[in-house]
Amino acid sequence: MRRRTVTRCVCHKRKFTELKQLAYVQKLNSVEDMMALRLAGCGCGICRPYIAKMLRTGEVEFAPGDVDVEDR
Repeated sequence: MRRRTVTRCVCHKRKFTELKQLAYVQKLNSVEDMMALRLAGCGCGICRPYIAKMLRTGEVEFAPGDVDVEDR
């Protein structure tokens, strides 16, 4: 059975690997920075805690619900 993971912003169809690189190049430090540029997180919002965790840890693949309190 294939393991399900969260790897992208569904609304903007951007993988977290791409978002991580954009954050580095454009010196983005928060979900709000990404939302301001309409890169991710400004549709349904489900990806926001995962993006926060990505920015904090560098991880780009998550188990569903695997976010910390500070990422919510």
